[in-house]
Amino acid sequence: MAKGIKKIGIATGRDNAKVVATQGDFIGVEPGKHIWFKVSEWFPDTPDADQKKEVIWIRQDSSRQKVINQLRRPAGFVYGYKFTKKECGVLSYYIEASLGGKPDKVNKVGKYIFGHCPPKIIDSRWSTTEGGKDVRQTFQFSYGHIIYLYLGTEGLNGRKTLLLRYTEESVQEEERKMIL
Repeated sequence: MAKGIKKIGIATGRDNAKVVATQGDFIGVEPGKHIWFKVSEWFPDTPDADQKKEVIWIRQDSSRQKVINQLRRPAGFVYGYKFTKKECGVLSYYIEASLGGKPDKVNKVGKYIFGHCPPKIIDSRWSTTEGGKDVRQTFQFSYGHIIYLYLGTEGLNGRKTLLLRYTEESVQEEERKMIL
């Protein structure tokens, strides 16, 4: 028979991050607050002595192929993770608990979590070199110049494509703002 941790769950009674989205096995949480987890169920044949042992919490990538970090906690203690707004998006982590420190590839012990916040561009920079300083105010761009665009984002982590639309209406609006 199987022994050890069977399931983890969200710890209640703590100042948990608000669950703002669920999608199948995935839990989306607000950024800036910890989401706390606890061991919620043990396999029936797990001895009491094992249930009092130190628990190793494992954070993995969403494919469960790469361990990102591990944290040892005494029995009965919770584990928490806090997303930054920059981490929010479709990229998720798999959180699980183990007695031996190895991910359980047979049983689905853990939970998938991702940070969720509105997608937005929070910073931008045009430069003449990759990763260079912003030169919008000091350089006159012309057709044929190589320019690099940096966009700092929130809520878009893991997205492969970001579509920017520059329409005639937006150009006219910008020209109106300059005239005023």
